[in-house]
This record gives sequence, C-alpha cells and structure tokens, in this order.
Amino acid sequence: MSVLFSLNGQVHGHYTREFIIRSLKFNLLKDYLLVHIDCTDARTQFRNELFMASRDRLKRGEESGKLRRKIANILVKGRLKDIYKARKASITVENNDAEKLVRNLGRQLPFHNELINLFHQTFKLDDSRNGQNQNKADKKQRKKSEEKSAFSPERFPTFFKIDLKPKKGEEIPMVALPLGGERTVRFLTDVEDQYFDRSHEPGELQIGLLKLAPNETEGGDQPGYPREIETVLNVIKSSPRKGKIHVHMEPTKEIKVGDTIRLQASLTSPSKQLDQVFLVKIADPEKKPNEPKKKDVPDRQLGLPQPVRVYKDNGRGSTTWDDLEAQGIPMNYNNVVYLDAEGDALNTVYINMDSQVLFSHRTKLSVEETIKLAENRYFSAVYYHSLFLYTITKNRKYGIIQQEEGKNGEEDDNIDLTEYISDLFKTYYAQFLLGFDTQELISALEE
Repeated sequence: MSVLFSLNGQVHGHYTREFIIRSLKFNLLKDYLLVHIDCTDARTQFRNELFMASRDRLKRGEESGKLRRKIANILVKGRLKDIYKARKASITVENNDAEKLVRNLGRQLPFHNELINLFHQTFKLDDSRNGQNQNKADKKQRKKSEEKSAFSPERFPTFFKIDLKPKKGEEIPMVALPLGGERTVRFLTDVEDQYFDRSHEPGELQIGLLKLAPNETEGGDQPGYPREIETVLNVIKSSPRKGKIHVHMEPTKEIKVGDTIRLQASLTSPSKQLDQVFLVKIADPEKKPNEPKKKDVPDRQLGLPQPVRVYKDNGRGSTTWDDLEAQGIPMNYNNVVYLDAEGDALNTVYINMDSQVLFSHRTKLSVEETIKLAENRYFSAVYYHSLFLYTITKNRKYGIIQQEEGKNGEEDDNIDLTEYISDLFKTYYAQFLLGFDTQELISALEE
C-alpha cells in the first residue's frame, strides 16, 4: 500500500506503487512514499461511490477516477516534487565513454521512419546525421542559467516579498485567478532550500484569509466572509528553491466570478514573522486554445538515455553501489541493470560492472585485452537490449503481470516495466548475452 484511504481511523481502500509510478511519475520514491488520505469528512454520497463494503479496494468509476487525478495533481505540484528532484540530483553521474556509446547508436543503426517513430515516443535524441548535435532550447536555457548570479542562502530569512508589483493606482498587488483554472504566485526570500524540511529549527509558510467585510458567517441578511482558506482556495506550497517559493492556487466551487479575496502570506522566523498581503480576484474562466494537430513526421532531434557504469566501490568508477542504494535503487552482485524512468520517459540506464554474471565470465578469461573486450561487450549489450526491450514494450502498450499466490492479476498488480527488465537480466538473460556468439553459431551451421 502506497496511498491509504481511511474512514474514522480504518483503512477502506488503497493504491499500490503503481500510482506513484504512473500518476506521479516519481519512480525513485515508489518504495519509500506513504500517503494517508482521511476521508472522514467527505460527503456521504461521494464515499458511497468510492468505497466498497469489503474494504479491500476502491470502486472503479467516474468519482474514483476524478479523485485519483486530483490527488496526483496536488502531490506533483507540492513539496514532494522538490524532494524527488533533490533525491534524483544527489545521484552523481560523470561523463565517460558512455557518450560514445550513445553517439554510435545514432550513427550506425538504420534509422528508418518506423524506428524513429518508435524511439521518438520515448526519447529525445541527438540526430548527428543532419548536423544537429545539440538542442537549441537546452543550449539557451543553460546559457541563461550561467548568467544568473550565485545565490547565497541564509539559515533564517531576512526578507520576504511577493514577486508581483501593484498596478498603477493600487497599493496591494492583485492576482487574477480564472474560475476553474489555476495560478502560481512566486515569493522571493534568502533562506536556504531545506528551511521547511530540516529537522532542527524548521520554518513554515502560512497562508491565511483577511476579512474584507464586517458581517460574520452567521446572522445578517447576506452571506458572511469565510473564516478558513480551504473554503475558497486549494493552496499548494513548495519548498524554497534558490530564493523562490511558489504557491499554487485553485478556486473552489464556493466562490464565483467577481469575488475578491484578501490573503496574507507569513514566513516564520525566530527574530520576526515576515508578512506579505495580496489580493486574489476570481476572473472569467479561460478559453482553451485550439490545439494544433500533431504532425505525423517525428522530430529529427533524436537522443538516448545516459548509460552509466556502476561499481562496487570508488576504486574503479565515480558511481558506486552505495550511491544508488542511498537513493533507494537496489544494486548488488545479483543486479545487472537498473532503468531510471520518470513516468514513461527513460532517462538513465545504470549498468552494474561488478555483477556476478560478469565476474563469472571474467574468471574464464586470462588475457587482459580479452577481459576488456568482454566488459565492453557486456556494457553495450546490456544497454542496447534494455533500450529496445523498454521502448518496444512501452510503445506496444504491453502490461507485465507476475502471477503470485493470492493475487488475481488485477490492473493494480501490474509489474512496472523497469522492474521487469531488471529482473529479466538477473535471471540468465545477461549470461546468455555474454555467452552467445553469432559467428560460432554460423560456423556450426555451415558444418
């Protein structure tokens, strides 16, 4: 269970790791994330449409689908996204001869249109055949990042301000929030990135309502101003990141076009509380632009996921088993390969150069050149086969189910494709790739 739904303290349904992989696309957190959703105060009609009497699973229907999308939307825009980025960034990958491996695939394989279409659905590759080795957008973004001045964080914030100037003639900045839409407000500060999440002296960002009208929520001849922000807005706050805090807002069904909400954002600090006041005005719903038709011709900018050699210790390479284990990626003598995917996109292929399969194969060889050749063959074979297995299986929309005792093969019991490929290589497949010699097979047939 990765997501628990409870009523009065009892679990009435759950999502498995499949939710983290498919909906959140936070694959590195699939074994470490637990989300508890208390549905005690949910409307009775909605609860009846969501929960089954058996309490072993959720009903499948329109309501459960909406809830699933809503939960995913909240989680991917909040502080969990920052945690995922930090975990992913902590895995250091340095350039090596893997770059040659990537370039050679683009040069040597016969990239027919069908094959380009296949890869294009999963990867963004560099196609050197047209002389376009670098994505212009990436180059522009990198140049922009280099031009930014270095950020010097403080342990506690010394200033806090909204990154929005009031319009001419107004004293308080205002944000136009379309009904049924969303907006993100950015605040600037100088506090360190871990301020909300550190164990010692953490801080907090609080968003509260300020009353605009004198009438209360009870009495009078008109509706009173709400007391709780949850009544009018769904708010998601991010962790500080290089001096910026993002607050994502969505209007609820309790407000209408023309309503103006006065909010106060408060960043806590031991010396003093830093406040910022701003207005949110509910505007007309945004019209969705007409989406251009997708072209059948694929983008010729092709690029492959990064292959990385992983070693037991630092003596042979920069990326070690401990580096991956610290981020929840299993790696030991029995593992051969681990595929790091973010949603459907495959980013990195970690190849274990100290696996038992390769070690056993090396013991049969005595010449240093032959050992080096075997290691390169192992590295390239595991990478290429992982690449094609992942791409073809993903784009042919196959689902992997591992039959186990007590399981009935439902959708939630599907095995993630990256886990399937990793397990496939552990069970004789890598050994087959190392021992299979096409030339010897042809010679045997000729005899």
